Amino acid sequence: MSRIDSLRSELARLKQSEGRLRKELAGHEATVAVARKDAGSKRQSAARSRNASSINSYLRSAVSLDHKATESGKKAAAVAEKIGRNAKDQASKQAAIASAEEDLRKERERADKKRRREELTHARQVHGLLQSAPHLARIPEPKPERLRVLYVTANPEATERIYQRDDGSVVEEGRWLQTDREVRDVRKALKSALHRDLIDLEHLPAATFADLIDGTNERRPHVIHFSGHAAEGALLFDDGLVHSTQARPIPLQWIADLLAATTTPPILVVLNACDSLVGAEALLETVAVIIGMRGEVGDIGARVFAVRFYAAIAEGQPAGMALQQARLGLKDALLLDDASLLESLSRSGTDLDQVVLVKGQTPAA
Repeated sequence: MSRIDSLRSELARLKQSEGRLRKELAGHEATVAVARKDAGSKRQSAARSRNASSINSYLRSAVSLDHKATESGKKAAAVAEKIGRNAKDQASKQAAIASAEEDLRKERERADKKRRREELTHARQVHGLLQSAPHLARIPEPKPERLRVLYVTANPEATERIYQRDDGSVVEEGRWLQTDREVRDVRKALKSALHRDLIDLEHLPAATFADLIDGTNERRPHVIHFSGHAAEGALLFDDGLVHSTQARPIPLQWIADLLAATTTPPILVVLNACDSLVGAEALLETVAVIIGMRGEVGDIGARVFAVRFYAAIAEGQPAGMALQQARLGLKDALLLDDASLLESLSRSGTDLDQVVLVKGQTPAA
């Protein structure tokens, strides 16, 4: 994982931690408000009562509630202090990301200048060969182009799950998608593939729609992959806010408009999210192939699909066969329902078994 990816992952974790802290703060503040209100009611009851025993009882209850409000107030203050530190940490991470991105931009500029100098030198050498011995001059075959994959993940909110225990108590818990683990497993699969040196995977964690726009312009990807949540013809991106991160639905039509506004749209879009193919036909205006889900896919199933699909692509398999291998991987993991959800959309006349994204050099005879 690059330094920028690592910083973005740390920033995403800080945002998730902030959400939990704000929920905890709201709980303490609610406890303070209720305790103070109840203490006031007890004192009013004591003022109305004529019975000494009842008066003492009401006042003791009021004092107890005051103590509860004070303790909850202390807890709220401690959580608020943690939120403040979290905000400072987020600002620091964002500054570090900006600095790292600037360093990367400068490094790429230096690499581009060096490449142009080398190309100019090579052109001059070829020109000299043609002038002196044109029948011997040979221009080397171009190297295969590296496949650029823009791997976009967004996990702005947890999936809520409510269930009842055997003792009758109700439990509410939130589960976050393991998108970082998915990216790690995909990278691991690519490292052991035949054409691992022909794939560049750029990860955008906790991505906003602006990140997608910038990534599309900067990387000019052949493949755009999205892992996260989808809902009613939209993908749920991070809203980019520091203090109260929320899911921001981005309609697939907006993404289609974005890809239509670039001179080099991707060949393939992968939507690794529940019900992600609803409305995805809009992308076919600029994209040849779309792969996604026709229903609710589990977190493990989404990860198995991504690993098996990109492992096959990196071995030089066509997109159609890579999709079949992903289905087989899900069946092998006993995720038969998830395997049936995988579907593809393609433009008229496009054969998925002819869409080869990674082509290695043919060995010499």
